[in-house]
Amino acid sequence: MTLGVLKAAGFEPEGRTPVKTLQSAKRRLGLDPDINIIQYSICPWCWRHYNPQEFRELESPACTSNECDGIIYTGKHTASGDTKRHPVKIIPQVSLIQSLRRMVRRKGFRKILRDSRGDELNKNDDEDFAMADMHDGQAWHQLKTGIRREVGEFGAVRDVPKTEDTNTKMTSNRFVLHLVANLDW
Repeated sequence: MTLGVLKAAGFEPEGRTPVKTLQSAKRRLGLDPDINIIQYSICPWCWRHYNPQEFRELESPACTSNECDGIIYTGKHTASGDTKRHPVKIIPQVSLIQSLRRMVRRKGFRKILRDSRGDELNKNDDEDFAMADMHDGQAWHQLKTGIRREVGEFGAVRDVPKTEDTNTKMTSNRFVLHLVANLDW
């Protein structure tokens, strides 16, 4: 049954208008990953990045870097007579900060985090101990946060840079996010 048949029968859906396409349904359910992807246009010669706004504001297809002969986009005429820009090269990127925000807001996220506060320390001093994961290593329990946690009078929590006398370990807090970026050149 289509919406047209329902309307002809006198049935009007209550609330929001029903979606008609799969794309609209995904967007309404928050399942559209494309809204989080930033498409950077790239010069194929010097690899200069142009964010979407810079791409729209380019006066010509030529790369704006000094001594670069790269072409950023080609123009194609539409049926309405407008010219549509098509990037020669694109690098899609998702914001790390926005990804982390979405991840920590998911229902049940706190339950899957590992709580290291009650772990036995110095397990590696026993020569028969076999490490099972990275949290079994000594370095896991020696990492410092560089911050101290303050709770305000209304219960608001904030992290402030530590003073010289503060030496807070990451494993002494229930929720700490530790990111490591490893690069191999």
